[in-house]
Amino acid sequence: MNIFRTNRALLMLIFLSALHTGSAQTGGGFEITEAVVAPGGGKSSAGIFEVDATPGQPASGGPIGAGEFGITSGFWNFTSLAPTAAGVAISGRVLNPTGSGVLNAIVLLHTQDGELRTARSSSLGYYRFDDIQVGQSVFISVESKLYVYQPRSVFVIDELAGFDFIAEP
Repeated sequence: MNIFRTNRALLMLIFLSALHTGSAQTGGGFEITEAVVAPGGGKSSAGIFEVDATPGQPASGGPIGAGEFGITSGFWNFTSLAPTAAGVAISGRVLNPTGSGVLNAIVLLHTQDGELRTARSSSLGYYRFDDIQVGQSVFISVESKLYVYQPRSVFVIDELAGFDFIAEP
C-alpha cells in the first residue's frame, strides 16, 4: 500500500475520532480510545496534508516534555538528549622538537559552549583537564615563549590520554 495513502487514512481517522464524541474508534490492528482537540495551533501542513487546529493532541501552547520527546504548540517534536555521563579527562604532554617536556606552557581548552579552561604544563610537560563533558567538540591550543604548536580539535566521547603537542621545528 502506498505510504501516502496509509498516512492520509490514519490522519483522517485521527481527525474524525477527535471530532467524535461517542465510543472509541477501532480499525485493523489499532484502537483509538481517546482523542482531544486542543484549542489553538493554527494551520499546519505537511506535504499534501493540511490541518486546522491540533486534532488528537492533548495539549497546545507552551512546551511540555515526555522523555526524549516534547510537545510545542500541540505537535510532538524530538528533543535531543544532553549527555548525562560524568565528565572525562583530557591529558597529554607538551614537547619540544626533540621530544623533551616543556615547562610552563599554557594549554588552552575551548568548549563548544564558549567556556575557556587553562592548564600549565609540568616540568616534564604534562597537562590535564578534568570534568570535560562528553558529546562535544573541543579546541585545544598551546602557548609557549620558546615554541610554536599547531592547535587541534577533538570530539570528546571518552577519556583521552596521550593527547600530546609536539613543537614545530
